[in-house]
Amino acid sequence: MKQTHPKSHLKKQNKKNQKKAVKNKAEVKQQKKNKKSFFIISNVDKTLLFVTIILISFGIVMVYSSSSYFSLFKYDATDKLFIKQLIFIGVGMVVLLIFSYVNYQYVFSFWFVYYIVAVILLVYVLFFGVSFNDSFRWIKIPSTNITFQPSEIAKIFLLISNSVLLYRSRKKLDNLKWAIAIMIIGGIPIFLVAVADFSSAVILLMVFGGMYLLAAKHFLRDVFFVVAIGLSGIGTLKLLGKDVIQEVLFKKYRQRRFDIWWNGPFSDPSDEGMQVVQSLYAIGAGKFLGVGLGKSVQKVNKLPLPHNDVIFSVICEELGLLGGIGILFFFFVLIYKLYDLSKMTNNSYEKLFLFGLMIQIFGQVFVNVGTATNAVPATGIPLPFISYGGTAFLVIMAEMGIALNMSKQIHSRINKRYEDV
Repeated sequence: MKQTHPKSHLKKQNKKNQKKAVKNKAEVKQQKKNKKSFFIISNVDKTLLFVTIILISFGIVMVYSSSSYFSLFKYDATDKLFIKQLIFIGVGMVVLLIFSYVNYQYVFSFWFVYYIVAVILLVYVLFFGVSFNDSFRWIKIPSTNITFQPSEIAKIFLLISNSVLLYRSRKKLDNLKWAIAIMIIGGIPIFLVAVADFSSAVILLMVFGGMYLLAAKHFLRDVFFVVAIGLSGIGTLKLLGKDVIQEVLFKKYRQRRFDIWWNGPFSDPSDEGMQVVQSLYAIGAGKFLGVGLGKSVQKVNKLPLPHNDVIFSVICEELGLLGGIGILFFFFVLIYKLYDLSKMTNNSYEKLFLFGLMIQIFGQVFVNVGTATNAVPATGIPLPFISYGGTAFLVIMAEMGIALNMSKQIHSRINKRYEDV
């Protein structure tokens, strides 16, 4: 019996292959175009955008409420700090829009520059920093009254540079020498931050450690490796001598804060424990529904800088436990959404950046709320989007702009996949 070939079937198969080849060619061309293009416009993640706007709006209200008396006392105008914060928010919105539309691959291409600039700023502040509350954390721009915190700028610079560094090194992390080199590169700026701002250094360490473990192939082994590196770092400090340990880890004000946390704030309620005691009074006074917006008593000459690091206490006093839980709910949604987006993408840059940003925001919220409730030793970490301040707000807005940018590309790829099916 003579065997015949199904020519019609072969023709159809050839046509399909040709279409697939053209399609793949078009995709490659589009990817190259995206890399070269300066702007990318597509669908943004609406949940991420909505929660960000909610938190910013809430922050506007609470900054005005918490700063009014302090502003009146210091500047003879209840809205002085509020107006300044509105300017920060206006600039921050522009920053958000720019970073949400500029191709993040273009931004990430300067990762090494960011790393070098971060290190230079962190070294500079150690020698020429401006003091505030016993801490040299600020750099003042000459001939102006403008100051900024290099530790805040380091957060976004290191988040970007670590994303690129760990992505490019992910296949070499099995090599012990290479892994140690990566740890040293990531650890240098963290050590520099720790000298002037230990709490921010802890958050940066959490971010870098989390990103490293995400990039590593052997999770459990690398957990032990990260811990070993941390212990060896402490051992190195010990070898350097007691003076170095005192300077980096146990400055006098840090030791006092730790003692107050350990012994309880009521062990010294009129001096070192005053901030935490008044913060707890504020939270307790608010009960479940609060005393009413703008009616806080503790912000009147009792809570130091109520619009900054202890603003969560004012929220709980004026809006009650319900208001405090409500704002934490929106932070939970934001953190979960960043985690969800990091799972949805196969792009390592996006995965590492989003995961690192998630850890950073979680760490800041945890430490800020923990300070207000005496769950952690008192420290100066702002509540993202809500606390008064320029540097921290502009940095978090830039980071969220990049996250929104990435979310657009993630959803665009997913939608394209569904269309192809």
